Amino acid sequence: MATTEYTARPGDTFCSIGVKHGFPNCDKLRALKENKDAFEEGKAEGEKWALKTGDRVHIPKTFWGNKRKATGKQWDFRRPGEPPVSIRFVHGQNGDDTCAMHPTLKHLHVSNYKTDQGGEKRDKDFPDKDKHEYHEDAHADEDAFKIEVHDAQTKEDILIGVSLEALKPTYADDKEPGKRGDPTDWEEYDDTKKGEGRKLDGCSVWRMPIDEKRPGFWEKKKAKSTKTARSRLERLLRLPQDTGLTDDELTEYTTLSEAHAKLARTRFRTCYLRLVVDEHDWNARTDQTLRIEPLTDTNENKKMEILDHKVRAVYEVEECDGDPKCRAMCDVPVGSKTGNNKKRRVKLAVHILKDSTGGGSITVDQAKNHFMRYYRQFLAQIDLSFEFVAEPHVVDVPANMLEIADVQGNGTALGKAAEGGKEIKVKLTVDGNQEEVKVNTVANENPIKTARRLAAAIVKKFKDEHQTDIDATASENPPLKDEAIGSADVLIGKLGNDPAPPAITIDEVSSADANHGIRCEAIDLTKEVPDFKGVEAVSGNIYERMIVKNYDTGADRVDCCIVHELGAWGEQFRPRGYEDDNKKQPSAEMVNALIADCGVIKNSSELRVFAHETGHILSDCGNHADGDNSEQEKWELMSSPQHGRDQALNHGKRISNPHPDDPTANPKTYANNGVQYDDDANTMYNPAKEMRKNTAPAGRKILGNW
Repeated sequence: MATTEYTARPGDTFCSIGVKHGFPNCDKLRALKENKDAFEEGKAEGEKWALKTGDRVHIPKTFWGNKRKATGKQWDFRRPGEPPVSIRFVHGQNGDDTCAMHPTLKHLHVSNYKTDQGGEKRDKDFPDKDKHEYHEDAHADEDAFKIEVHDAQTKEDILIGVSLEALKPTYADDKEPGKRGDPTDWEEYDDTKKGEGRKLDGCSVWRMPIDEKRPGFWEKKKAKSTKTARSRLERLLRLPQDTGLTDDELTEYTTLSEAHAKLARTRFRTCYLRLVVDEHDWNARTDQTLRIEPLTDTNENKKMEILDHKVRAVYEVEECDGDPKCRAMCDVPVGSKTGNNKKRRVKLAVHILKDSTGGGSITVDQAKNHFMRYYRQFLAQIDLSFEFVAEPHVVDVPANMLEIADVQGNGTALGKAAEGGKEIKVKLTVDGNQEEVKVNTVANENPIKTARRLAAAIVKKFKDEHQTDIDATASENPPLKDEAIGSADVLIGKLGNDPAPPAITIDEVSSADANHGIRCEAIDLTKEVPDFKGVEAVSGNIYERMIVKNYDTGADRVDCCIVHELGAWGEQFRPRGYEDDNKKQPSAEMVNALIADCGVIKNSSELRVFAHETGHILSDCGNHADGDNSEQEKWELMSSPQHGRDQALNHGKRISNPHPDDPTANPKTYANNGVQYDDDANTMYNPAKEMRKNTAPAGRKILGNW
C-alpha cells in the first residue's frame, strides 16, 4: 500500500495523526506493517505505540468519496474524530470560564510557598486534591499549575488515566558534577525513585464546570443565521473546529461567555499541583506535589541539575480502541533559559582549611556532596543553581597578616589618624631568614597610608638583604558605624595565589603610636575562630579577614571558606547599620566571601547556612527577616538563623517573591520597619528579585549564564 511519512510533533498521538489525515482513529495507522515494525515489534509492553517527538509515522493513502447534497443550502461537514485529544499545562486565569483562552505554560518552576499554604500573604490553606476549579488562594502562587486534558469524545465527567512524571536529564560521559553541561537526553526515573514522589499516577481530571448562576448565562438570543454565529465564533475563539456546537446551538448561543461555557465541557483539569525538591515538602502533600530531587548517592546522580529536569504529563485516550491505547503526552522543562527570569548559576570557589590534625576540616567529597544536594535545592526556587569555578580543595591555615589600628578596640583608639613620628617595628622570618623592619608614622595619616609604607619596607628589606621576592599588600577596611576612618591590613604573601608559598612567621610586632597600634594573630586550631561582633559585620575581625584575604580568588564568584570551628555557623560580610549602605561596603576581598563552620556540612540540621549567607551576598543586604517573629517570617531563608536551619516544612528555606501589585499584601517580612534594619526607610524588599539582580556593588558578576 502506498504511504506517506509524517514527523511526530509535540503532543501528537497515533489517534491525533489519524484524525489530521482524515481517519476517525488510529486503526489504519496501526495496521500498517511499517508502523508495526517500528512501534510494536520487539518493544517492551510499556513502550509499544509510544510516540515521541521526531518519530516517523507512516500514513496510508486516503480515499475520498462523494456525497450528494441539495444546492441552495449551507452544509457543515465535520471530519471524524475532530477535535483530536490534547494535553497541556496551565495556571488558569482570574477564575473565569474561558479556559480555552488560558495560556499554555511553556515551563514550570519550583514553588517557593510552604507546601500547605497559599494566598498572597502566604497564610491561607492550599486547596486539596478535590478542588479543580479556580481557587484564589492557590492561584496566588504563580508557580502552581494544573494539567488540562481536552477530550471532546468522552462522555465521562471524571477521567482517571492521567499521570505526572519527572524526567531526569542524562549527560555526556565527560560532564563533571558541579560543572556546566547541557543534557543530551531525558529519561524516566526507575521504579524505586518513582515511589519517592517522582511520579503521580492516576491523577483525576474533572470536567470543567459551568457557572449557571452567572447573570444571563443561559439566555438564548436568536442569531440572524447559522453563518453569522459560526463566523463570530471563528473570529473570537480562533478554534472553529473545536466548538462542538450544533447548528441549532450556534443560532441560540451567540455570546462569548456562552460559547466558552460549551467549550469548557470538553476540557478537564486536575487539582492545583506544585513542584518540590525535598521529602518534607513532598510529604506535606504527596498527592499534589512532584518531587524533583536528584540524590547524590551515585556519580551519575551528582551530575544531575534540578533545573535540567523536565516534567511529563500523559493521558491515556479513553475512546481509543487500540491495545495499548494511544497516549497524549506533553513535556515541559523546569525553568526557562530565556527571558528576564532565565536560569542562572552562582559561581563558587570552595576552600577547606586544615584542622589540628593536618587534614581538611571536612573532605572534598563531603563539601561537594553538600553543595550538589542541598545548596542547589534552596536556590532552585528562584531558578538558580551553582557551578564550581575551580575544584574544591584543602588549604593551609594562614598566619601572615598585620593589622594597623585595631577594629576590635583592644585598648587602641578607633577611627583616628596617626600621632606621627612614632616607630612601628616588625620582626619576621621568611624561608628561614629573619629580619626586623621599622617605619615611622606620619602625623594625621590614615591607617591605610601607614600600612602601605610598612608593606613597601618589608618587600624592600628582603629584596635587599636576601634577594627574596615576596609580596606584601596593604588593604583598607571600611570604617565602623559612626567612624570616618577604617583600619588597614598588610598581607605578606597570599596563600591562595602561590602553589608553593614561602614559609612566613611573624615573630614580634610593636607600635609607639597610640592611634596606629599594630598586631598579628594566629588561628588556634584547638579553639573556634571568633566571629564578628555587631557592626564589625562590614569588615570582619582580624581572623576572618586573614582567611578571606588569603583565599579571595576574584570578584566574579563567591569564595566559601570552611573552617574547623567558627563562633557562628556562618558569616558573610555586608553593610549593616548604616543610613546609606552603599557608602559603607565591605572591602573588595570581603564583599563576595563567606566563612562557615565545617559542622554546617557534618550536621544535618544546618543545611541552609550556605544558601542563607549567599543570599546576603547576592542581595547585598545586611538584614534578617525577623520582623515581628511571625510564623510566615520563620519560613524565609533570610530569617534570623535561630528559626531552623534544616529542611523541615516550618523552617527557614523559602525565598519569597512578594506580590508586585499590592505592597500591603506582602509579608511584613520585607517592609524595612518590620525587620532588622537600622535605618528609617520604609521601602519594600523583594528577596527573589534582589538575589537575581547581580549588579551591586559595581563590577560583581557572580551569576553566570546557564
